[in-house]
Amino acid sequence: MANELRTRTNFVGGLVEDNPLTNVATTLTSAGLAALPVIDTTNHAALILDPDGIHGAPEIVWVTAHSASSTTATILRAQESTSARQHLRDTYWVHTATVADFEQYANALIGETIYHPGSVATPSTTSATPVDVDSINLAVDFRVPNSGNVEVTLHALADVATTNSMSWALGDSSVYIPNTAQRISDSNKQTRPTAHFFVSGLTPGQEHTYTWMFSRDTGGASVFTIYGSNHGPAIMRVFSRP
Repeated sequence: MANELRTRTNFVGGLVEDNPLTNVATTLTSAGLAALPVIDTTNHAALILDPDGIHGAPEIVWVTAHSASSTTATILRAQESTSARQHLRDTYWVHTATVADFEQYANALIGETIYHPGSVATPSTTSATPVDVDSINLAVDFRVPNSGNVEVTLHALADVATTNSMSWALGDSSVYIPNTAQRISDSNKQTRPTAHFFVSGLTPGQEHTYTWMFSRDTGGASVFTIYGSNHGPAIMRVFSRP
């Protein structure tokens, strides 16, 4: 893939000298660009135009061609879930880390909820379809990474009676996400599992609130998800995945 490698250089910034840089322009002019290294068909550098949002939402562009000491560069507009717009002359730009620089790592934590009440909580269900354990306290907010892929982990104490079995699942704002139900405990066991869920095909940049769901798969008695006090916390984590 062309321009695949990402180039990073410290302390580079400047002012837009185009009058203006239109929303479809593919060449940026700025004296500050002279500090950028050579960019060719194998690499790119990310710039944030109007990073403080003075004239509108910041725009991330990729420099895809730049010669040594040149004050012009070829840019690819509207990158990393931003939108192209006009930028007036003397608008500030900066070359710095963006969210994508952190999300490139396989296990970047992008959302977390740790709920550890002082008293033991013992939510139970007999529902055969997933329902929320606690829609208020066992929910995690996150922004979808550029890959569109996340891994979600759930960790707490699971308690089921003889002949029963229980699954944990994910809800999106309390609406069950199909095919996420996962059997985690059965046959008169009290365990402390960590369930892993992989969700792909999400829209980059969207905000989601995932809730922790559970269901009774077999048996006639209630199944329990337990946390708090000396039973430890219930933990929800969301990681970006490539």
